[in-house]
Amino acid sequence: MIVTLGVDPGLQICGLAVVSKQANKLSLLDYVSFKLATNTPTHKKLEAIYNAIVELIDKHKITNLSIETSFLQHNAQTFLKLGFVRAIALLAAAQKNMTVQDFTPCQIKEILTGTGKATKQQIQDRVKNLFPSATQFVSYDSSDAIAAAICGCF
Repeated sequence: MIVTLGVDPGLQICGLAVVSKQANKLSLLDYVSFKLATNTPTHKKLEAIYNAIVELIDKHKITNLSIETSFLQHNAQTFLKLGFVRAIALLAAAQKNMTVQDFTPCQIKEILTGTGKATKQQIQDRVKNLFPSATQFVSYDSSDAIAAAICGCF
């Protein structure tokens, strides 16, 4: 059985999800999207994200990390901060000797919907179709993390 942690990195809102694959059957084990207060110092946000990742790894005996890659759009500071979150996820994976897979947003969209230009709503709809119990999304970050986890199962 493969158990994958999907990470949609973010310092304001971070999505984490755990999906398992056994005999070509996917199961959604856990997902969370947590909002971090804007006035919280960056190092404290990173600590909270790291602790949540390690807690999920230990709770579900996760073997794989699937993480969305960052890309520079307009704001270099945002790009840098996403890199911090990716770094702590990669550190947790290294400490637990996990397999790591990186996916671009376009790759995740392509795998889930068949097109690399899918909207966040289309990704969320596909996730809901695969996992009807996954209905309580606070933001797109949860469904994006589930999508990343699904990609890491193949």
